Amino acid sequence: MSAGGVCLVKKQLFPYSPEGCFIATAVYSDTGELYKLDVIREFRDAVLKKTAAGQKLVNVYYIVSPRIANYIRTKSLTKTVVKVLVVEPGYCISSFVMFTRNILKNILRKHLK
Repeated sequence: MSAGGVCLVKKQLFPYSPEGCFIATAVYSDTGELYKLDVIREFRDAVLKKTAAGQKLVNVYYIVSPRIANYIRTKSLTKTVVKVLVVEPGYCISSFVMFTRNILKNILRKHLK
């Protein structure tokens, strides 16, 4: 997970962007919630990029999301709608998956010693 606002998952370079949270960055940039990007990035790196389907999804996202992010960046109402309907649910799912994953890893480590 994150510690002090720093993502603890090692970053890898993928096509189109090394970080790539274009839409979430556009949504959170004025809100003081940029720390949520760490969780979303960790989910991307630790879960999505580990499967072929997840990598394809990430690659498609890198292609289409810069235009969407540029569009919503200046549209207050659209930004709010995207935040409420897309980004916040994505953040909640990412948080839940990463939290659960870390708990299960710790349990398995203890029992497999």
